[in-house]
Amino acid sequence: YAISNVKICTLTKQDMDKIIMSNPEISLKLLQVISKRLSQTENLAQNLATNDAEIKIAFMLLEFGEEYGTSTSHGLQINLPINREEMANYVGVTRETISRKLSIFEELGIISLKGNKVLIIKQLDKLKSYVE
Repeated sequence: YAISNVKICTLTKQDMDKIIMSNPEISLKLLQVISKRLSQTENLAQNLATNDAEIKIAFMLLEFGEEYGTSTSHGLQINLPINREEMANYVGVTRETISRKLSIFEELGIISLKGNKVLIIKQLDKLKSYVE
């Protein structure tokens, strides 16, 4: 399930080997991307393994901020790629828990909700403190 339009390209192993051998900088870039993804996967596994819904939701918001966030004068604005139900499924909690925890984050001044599709992280450091 993709949350945005994607295009898929396939290469045979032999073609990929040829490309890497003739362009060594590609192998370095691949290694950087794979290392970053491995680190993100480890963080995701660690944070989702917790039973604390606030940690799970904070991690998800930080992840969305990194992927979809835009810096504004009000904070990091995120055009949310998924709805509340899909967020709940993503982190393994109920939709009601998502709504309740987002409201708590908003009351604490950490985030600001603009309807159902826009969220602003006003205190990024505070949100990060949940997952560290």
